[in-house]
Amino acid sequence: MEYMYKEYAFVKGEIPSGAYGLTDKPLPSPESPTMMTANAKLADDVVYRVVKVVGENPDRVRKIHDSLKTFDPTTGWKDLGAPLHPGAEKYYREKAWMK
Repeated sequence: MEYMYKEYAFVKGEIPSGAYGLTDKPLPSPESPTMMTANAKLADDVVYRVVKVVGENPDRVRKIHDSLKTFDPTTGWKDLGAPLHPGAEKYYREKAWMK
């Protein structure tokens, strides 16, 4: 699992106890984060505005699909496996979610 975290940007998750009838305790499991991608040539201000809309409307994002029910905009910059676009970085730093 460490290889998957490091090489493929999976995040540490777990399968809840009782899920799939497997076990009575949680099982560690890699999870694939949901993320948006943008071409590096996309203007910083465009990416900034998109990330700002998403970051300021987490409840609406969580309603899109069950896989987004734990969406947390404060950690959206973490564990990406690829460079963060400068426009997104500007928003996360502005909010002080990213140091």
